[in-house]
Amino acid sequence: MPAKGNKRYGYLLEDPQITRWYDNVARGSRITADVYLRRFGSVLEEKNLSPQDILKLGQGDLFNLLLDLISKMEKDGYAGSYTQSVVKAVKSWLQFNHIVLVGRMRIRGTEETPTLVEESVPSQQELSQILNNPPGPLSRYRIAKECGGSYPWVHELLGKLEREGLLEGTRVKDFKGLVARWQEWRVEPGRREYMLRKPLEVLSRSDLRYALTTYQAENLVQNYLFPSRIDFYIDPADLPRWHALLTKEGLVGKGNTRVLIGDTRVFYGASERGGLNIVSIPQLIVDLLTEGGVCVEAAEMLMEKEAKKIVSLPGL
Repeated sequence: MPAKGNKRYGYLLEDPQITRWYDNVARGSRITADVYLRRFGSVLEEKNLSPQDILKLGQGDLFNLLLDLISKMEKDGYAGSYTQSVVKAVKSWLQFNHIVLVGRMRIRGTEETPTLVEESVPSQQELSQILNNPPGPLSRYRIAKECGGSYPWVHELLGKLEREGLLEGTRVKDFKGLVARWQEWRVEPGRREYMLRKPLEVLSRSDLRYALTTYQAENLVQNYLFPSRIDFYIDPADLPRWHALLTKEGLVGKGNTRVLIGDTRVFYGASERGGLNIVSIPQLIVDLLTEGGVCVEAAEMLMEKEAKKIVSLPGL
């Protein structure tokens, strides 16, 4: 079944072929399947078409339909990355039905992560604030202040998420749907790789800021994955000191330790487990989904647990 946030487009699954497509995508990632269903459903509503209507269009009409959609979304102020995700959903449905479009479609600004192009504040930071405070104690003004964004931007973003049924005010209604949005808007951090003999001992002795994620963090939280690699975020300002420390303790190059270098706001909601620092649970879920493979299973298990916790909170 699709995630709660997809109830609006759940009627599409009455079409057996749509269900086959959705299930096929979900075998790789249920999150991706939910996102694709939502994106494809929005296009069908916009164009007043059924899933089968789209399959009846010729190559030229299909190509023009997507070009017109891209142009409209650009005029409406959507970021290229968001527009690209919509196009991917439509193409996924077409390819599942053995229709491959020939020709290149250019989408301006595919590296931009906000929904509104002119705003530079990453939307993933607002979602981090919300998902780490599901009962909604933070006001929109407080979220804007803590994220360093403008109030009008945050107000518009959260209003859009509320209209989609993901939020009620700043209170979480659909945890999984919000995680899916965060994954779409996630900015890939920089990375450096090392081979260390005892990486956890190095971390525990260090006085530098860090937060474990993916395999080792999941192992500390849920104990499902074998920690085959140690991934941790650092403050970019500390990179020279980390490099000096890690090269003293080991070697540079592809190995068992990966340093992630990104926005310091990734430390929001971080905690300590077993004497080690780990990212927040929502951040961990998004990182596991991005990692792929068996990490997706672990992420979906964590999401189920977190979603149940939210439902049991007072007033939710």
